[in-house]
Amino acid sequence: IAAGEVLFTNGSGATAPGLGGSGGTLVVNAETITLGTGAKSVDGFGRVALEADKAILGRGAGTIDFGSANLAFAAPLLSAESGAAQDWTTTGAFQLTGTSSAAAVDTLGARLSITAASIVQGGRIDLAAGSLSLRATSGDVVLTSGSVTRAAGVVRNFYDQSLRIAGGRIALTADQGRVDAMAGSLIDLSGSGAKAGTLAIVSAQAALLDGVLRGDDGGSFTLDTGSIPSFAALADKLAASGFNGDLSVRLRAGDLTIDGTTRASSFALAADAGSILVTGTIDVSGAKGGTIALSARQDLTVAAGARMRGQAEFGWDD
Repeated sequence: IAAGEVLFTNGSGATAPGLGGSGGTLVVNAETITLGTGAKSVDGFGRVALEADKAILGRGAGTIDFGSANLAFAAPLLSAESGAAQDWTTTGAFQLTGTSSAAAVDTLGARLSITAASIVQGGRIDLAAGSLSLRATSGDVVLTSGSVTRAAGVVRNFYDQSLRIAGGRIALTADQGRVDAMAGSLIDLSGSGAKAGTLAIVSAQAALLDGVLRGDDGGSFTLDTGSIPSFAALADKLAASGFNGDLSVRLRAGDLTIDGTTRASSFALAADAGSILVTGTIDVSGAKGGTIALSARQDLTVAAGARMRGQAEFGWDD
């Protein structure tokens, strides 16, 4: 299929018999490819390639089930129009490629969810003040070097007034594998002067955050993982990236030592199977003071010299 613009939509809610089989290839070439409203399905193909010169977009409320096809999306930009709510699924692999040179789409508050066996994000995904979910059901979620994954806040002008809209949410989930944000990748949840957004990671194995994170002083972070090699390194990375809002960590296996300095507006840590040892500083001080919650299946130990601070503006250290 080749055209200036290609739109996949099912506004009537109709259904049609499947093609059967799984060995074919569907290739769509266009300036813009839009996945629109309604429930849609694409079957009979082992590979689906969507190749857009400008953008691949979601529009309105819709779903699309690609069956077991491996998805190869290539475009300078993957995004969704304002208010869109889109769910794209396959039991095959998903890969996005493309140079991030296109101008941003005028979008606000869209939601996009992509579920596949494994996910390789090698392009540019941009959802201003929106919500993005990338979920791998059996493999890894990988953000390659040069990729941009953004749900940052924006400034909108209304006549003589400017409105700052907070950053959105990015969820990276690997049900059985790991989440790997490679060096040279960018995850941007900055707030543009408003409240920054939330980065939520679920990784059965480990979460590798070697790329650039932008939390813009106030970003929140949640992590549910099977392994944390160094908590101090994670805390330093988050602090340097501006993720010092609400911080929540769940470790599914093993013990954890909280060393170094962790700063947040609130902090919660749970060790499902092991122990927690606090040797460093946990600081949730602020204008109102924050909360610290520690939960361990085994021992919970606060070593001599460790500090936990929850000072309010005119209060005392907890």
